[in-house]
Amino acid sequence: MKTTQSIKAVIMTVMASVAMSAAAQTDKQESIILYSYGQVVFSDLSENIDSVALENSRKQVSLYDKQKNKVFSIGANLLDSIKFHSAPKADMFDVEFRNDGSAADISPMKNAIQAGSQAPETYYDAALGRFVGRFSNAWGGGNSYCYYRMDYGDNQPFMDGLADGHTLEALVKPEYEGEIKDVECKFFASHEAGGTGLMVCKKDRGLNGGNELTFLPNVSENGRSSWQWGVSGVTPESGKWYHVVGVYDKANGKIHVYVNGILRNSVSVRGSYVFQKPQYRWFCIGADAGPTGQIGWRGEVALARIYNAPLTASDVSALWNNVKDKVSKERHDLVSGVSYLNAFPVKGSAQLSISGKGFEQGDKVRISNVSNDGGIDETLTTTITSDGISVRLPEGMTDGRYRLMLIRGEEMQDLGTITVNAVQTMPHPAHTVAHRGYWNTEGAAQNSRTALRKAIEAGMYGVETDIWLNADGELFINHDPAFNGVTIKNATSYQCENLTLGNGEKMPRLSDFFNIMKEKGGKTILVIEIKDHGSDALNKAAASAAVKAVRESGLRDRCEYISFSSVACEQVVKDDPEAKVAYLSGDKSPAELHEKGYTGIDYHQNVITSHPEWVEEAHRLGMTVNAWTVNGTEDMMKLCSMGVDLITTDNPVAASLLEKYLEDNK
Repeated sequence: MKTTQSIKAVIMTVMASVAMSAAAQTDKQESIILYSYGQVVFSDLSENIDSVALENSRKQVSLYDKQKNKVFSIGANLLDSIKFHSAPKADMFDVEFRNDGSAADISPMKNAIQAGSQAPETYYDAALGRFVGRFSNAWGGGNSYCYYRMDYGDNQPFMDGLADGHTLEALVKPEYEGEIKDVECKFFASHEAGGTGLMVCKKDRGLNGGNELTFLPNVSENGRSSWQWGVSGVTPESGKWYHVVGVYDKANGKIHVYVNGILRNSVSVRGSYVFQKPQYRWFCIGADAGPTGQIGWRGEVALARIYNAPLTASDVSALWNNVKDKVSKERHDLVSGVSYLNAFPVKGSAQLSISGKGFEQGDKVRISNVSNDGGIDETLTTTITSDGISVRLPEGMTDGRYRLMLIRGEEMQDLGTITVNAVQTMPHPAHTVAHRGYWNTEGAAQNSRTALRKAIEAGMYGVETDIWLNADGELFINHDPAFNGVTIKNATSYQCENLTLGNGEKMPRLSDFFNIMKEKGGKTILVIEIKDHGSDALNKAAASAAVKAVRESGLRDRCEYISFSSVACEQVVKDDPEAKVAYLSGDKSPAELHEKGYTGIDYHQNVITSHPEWVEEAHRLGMTVNAWTVNGTEDMMKLCSMGVDLITTDNPVAASLLEKYLEDNK
């Protein structure tokens, strides 16, 4: 129980608060916060509170809103204090998404921000009063392409700010189908054997055994990597906004994680902050730092901030108060699930397809130039299609970025932006090859049966997959030499067939893929990569086994071969002179390969762009050109302009949209 004197002090505080409330309401950044036994028990913007009252013979403290509704009440003997508190300003990093799809740091540090291979979409959220980034990566996908990055490896004050204690803040809305995948998924992170970030963890790390919002800094006493898991116990639901704050308090040896203003977990830590490898010292919005973006985010990000201090509970409450009413407002979208090609060439006019649910007859689309002053600003009629609408883009579009706005009577909805490249000649459409299948969709995993089925159902031209010849002479499908500690080429079939993929399926045999192709029908081809087994003898054996299996399956007309091993490629040519074979290593000209009976080159996109003459040379010799792994639509468009025949991608939806668009607008 509090003493009489302390209760009197509280009463004086309450009376002072009542007098201050009217003045406080003029500052929208100021919060009113009530404390009991050192903890925040109530917090809201002061502008939302009309009055603070002493009731029940001054034994009760109550707060009333502008509608005279009682919003909170507590015994006066339980109340420590009432304070007004302003939200802190981010002093190290504060992203602002822009109308043209770019992003800028508006903190005092003004860090440079650049997009990944595909710039995220931005749209204006009226409730939040700001532009929001929309990220289209696969949920937790290993190779991400849609993100923003901010490098800080040469910024010593920034690094010092992280090391001596820092706070990360983000406002995010996840997007996934069905149940959340049991994978890590990072929305604001700078990890690689060190660093810090905000993410969704795997179930085995969850406080409550779920995929939970998590703050993950690296702190240790010996300078070696040691992750400190600030798991929150909160599993994010698709389509809901979450305000996540992670605090690293070095001085007091603590990390804290808050979700929607509530302290969810605190963890004791000892030692010093551990930075990641120098080449990965960059923050990623929409994924994690890596050779490119990785462990990608699918959904939206409205805020991403870094503070050069461990924020207090009052600070976090004030930050949450600034957004909680905005994210809780009921939103009514005219359409949902909107998807369209966001970067493409135009020659004169062009037809653009927009898929989604809820489009109606009579809907219009306003298109306006956002990258230059003036220019196009027109309202277009639409045609209803089986999966959405189609619009005829206006004549005279120039290079730049354009915003699309759906108009239905007096209502409007921002659909996002497109990037247009005006050309004299439309590029040649390249066929889409789904890298390791259509794995970045619900229920699939890389090189899984579901990933193959999904690609066939989507009508994709091809699926690339990887094969290993195991110790029993059977061909199993997996990218890496080993899976869960089992080296496939040395393993028995029993070991291989009992390995479980990320989606719960068992590791497939090549014969399983053949059965699916027969079952589903269609024209989708299988591009079989014969992995390098480490010796000429094993590479020859794997190649011969693959040719034999294809011949016995009756699917010879729907299978092609690729390999980094020239020995494997030559063995395929020897066993089946009419087979389609392409080389992957990128160190030989088409003419050299043509002499050996190869039918194509299948090179990394950087090799193709460095040797544009090889595209013409290959075509002159009757060979095909495949570029990998191309995930950004602008990179796809560039390679199509060079005349490549196939694009292998982790983003097969975008590649297929580009392929269809170029076919429709030849």
